Amino acid sequence: MKNVVTEQEANTFNPELGPCCDPVHFRVHLEGTTCNVWNKSAIGIFVNRFLTTHPEYPSEQESVQEMVRMKSQATLDSMIRWYRKSNTPRTKEEKDESWLEKNHKERKRKLYHRRCDIMFLYPSLTSQHDLLEQLTPAGMSSDKEQTVGHHKQYHVIEPAWRSDVMTAWLWIFDALYSHARRDKVCGNQRGSDPRMRISDVERSMSRKFVPELPRNAYDNIWFNSQIYAKDTVRPGPPVQYFHNAKTLE
Repeated sequence: MKNVVTEQEANTFNPELGPCCDPVHFRVHLEGTTCNVWNKSAIGIFVNRFLTTHPEYPSEQESVQEMVRMKSQATLDSMIRWYRKSNTPRTKEEKDESWLEKNHKERKRKLYHRRCDIMFLYPSLTSQHDLLEQLTPAGMSSDKEQTVGHHKQYHVIEPAWRSDVMTAWLWIFDALYSHARRDKVCGNQRGSDPRMRISDVERSMSRKFVPELPRNAYDNIWFNSQIYAKDTVRPGPPVQYFHNAKTLE
C-alpha cells in the first residue's frame, strides 16, 4: 500500500477552494488521520459517489448518509493503521502476535474443511451443505492453547455474534467426525488425532462477523446491539438448523 498524497498537499489543502480530488482520481492521505481536512473531503466525495451509484439507499435520509460516512471512515482508519503497521519495523512481541494470529486462522480453516469433509461420509448431511458453506472459515470458533502437565489443551472461544442454535448444530459435525475417525470410517488416517478442544462459556472479543447469514444464525443480544444491523449485517430469513434422526442414530 502506497501513500499518494504528500505532506505538502495535505497541509496546504483548503476545502473552501473545492474538493481534494474527484471520484476518478480518488486519493486519501495515509500518513494523516481520518479527521484531517484532506481525508474529511475524500470521505465526503466517496459518500456522495456511493449514494449516487446505489439508488437502493435513500440518500435523502440523514441516517443513511451518516451510516455510509461512518463505514467509510472506519474503512479508511483500517487502511491508515495497515499502512503504518507495514511501514514500521516490528518488535519481537508484534512478530509473535502475528504468528499466533496466523495460527488461529489456520486452525479455523482446518476446522471448517473438516466439517465439510464429514458430509461426504454421511449422505444425510448433504442437505446441510449450503448452510455450512455460507459460514466460511471466518465463521468457525477459535481457541487458545493451555499446557496441562505434559499435554496441550485448546479452550474453545465462540464468536460473539453466533447463536447457540448454530453452535449446537456445528457440534454434531464434530461428534460425527470423532466417531468416524475412531471407527476408521475415514480409512487409515495418518498424523496425530484432532486437537483436544474444551468448550468453555467464553465469547470472542473480536468485532468481526460473517454477514448475510440467516437471522437465527446471529445471537439476539449481539444483533440488537449493532448499529444499523439490517444494513451492516444484512440477515436473511431464518432457517432450521437441525440434523435429522438418521444422522443422529
